[in-house]
Amino acid sequence: MLQFRAKLKHFMILSSAGKPIYSRHGDDQLITNYIGVIQTLISFYQGAHDDLRGFTAGDVRFVVVSKGPLNLVAISRLPESDSQLRAQLDALYMQILSTLTLPIMERMFANRASFDLRRPLQGTETLLSALSDGFTRGSPSTLLSALECLKLRKSHRHVINSTLLKTRSESLLYGLIVASGKLVSVVRPKKHSLHPGDLQLIFNMLFEAGSVKAGGGENWIPLCLPGFNNTGYLYMYVSFLDLEHPSEQIAERPKSREGDADEVAILLISANKEGFFELRGMRDDLVDVRLNSIPFSRTLHLPLTFPDPSFCISLITCSSVPTLFSGSLSFQNVPTADFRGSGPSLSPTLRLSSAERPPHQLPVSLYAAHLSTPNHGSVSGNHSSTIIQA
Repeated sequence: MLQFRAKLKHFMILSSAGKPIYSRHGDDQLITNYIGVIQTLISFYQGAHDDLRGFTAGDVRFVVVSKGPLNLVAISRLPESDSQLRAQLDALYMQILSTLTLPIMERMFANRASFDLRRPLQGTETLLSALSDGFTRGSPSTLLSALECLKLRKSHRHVINSTLLKTRSESLLYGLIVASGKLVSVVRPKKHSLHPGDLQLIFNMLFEAGSVKAGGGENWIPLCLPGFNNTGYLYMYVSFLDLEHPSEQIAERPKSREGDADEVAILLISANKEGFFELRGMRDDLVDVRLNSIPFSRTLHLPLTFPDPSFCISLITCSSVPTLFSGSLSFQNVPTADFRGSGPSLSPTLRLSSAERPPHQLPVSLYAAHLSTPNHGSVSGNHSSTIIQA
């Protein structure tokens, strides 16, 4: 009990009937009383035709988000705003939808209000916990719903973008290349951008899901991307490459988000559930086109093998930073905005002034930062390949 209460942050998810679905800390016996009190408060306000949004007890802030048959609760001792906590709860909700889709979940509760959602969500606790821990640690990528991009020369990135466009298959919806846990390039339809929250879900699944780790170098994964369409599934082909032997699948996945220093993954997403072999063919074409090319191996290998501690880092950002122009945010190594890290894992500390600020104040402080980022990309047919680079 003392350890439970000493935690800086808790996330709880319960049904509208008060049935526990997920808790980051504590077992069912421990959290039952807490969930009972929270559900009583929520029901009281709903009975008055109002929604409970949050309250403070001592130095602890409670924030509640109701999403249909689910109530999501954040309990925090950290100096975070309600909007930050709600954004984190929204991310957890999207993680649930990525497994079930909205119509399936609503149908489950329509048949029985006290339905136990834990059974269909079995196996996703790791993904929910990975997000929760990121929120607690204060990771800028997680707090901003952002992805860190790999530093590359513009000419090298253009080669990768062009190759993705030239080798794309007919059923391809989105294509991504990821190196050492960082985004390299994205292929997408001209009129359909990948929602940053969906990108976060893809990366979370890629590096945290036990089934993906166990699948070795090649996986075929059905998933819902709620930011794109929360009513149906897409299908993602994942291939991990060995840069020394690009034509071969790697046999074993790393055990952490950081991965190996030269790990590269190709992610191809389609609406066609029978498109596995087509997307595998695109993967083979992509590798074959660049197989004998020095830029393919050196472009992705050198920045990872010889990291530059003073480089600028770019992030694909979400709409939670409305004062910045759409889709881009860059942290530069200058006195007013310094995103620093030590070693390849880049455990970052953000400095927005001469005095370092806590990571949890990061999103609020960013509104005052003056940022400028060029957008590099390629266009071919109905698809474009873009990436934000500082």
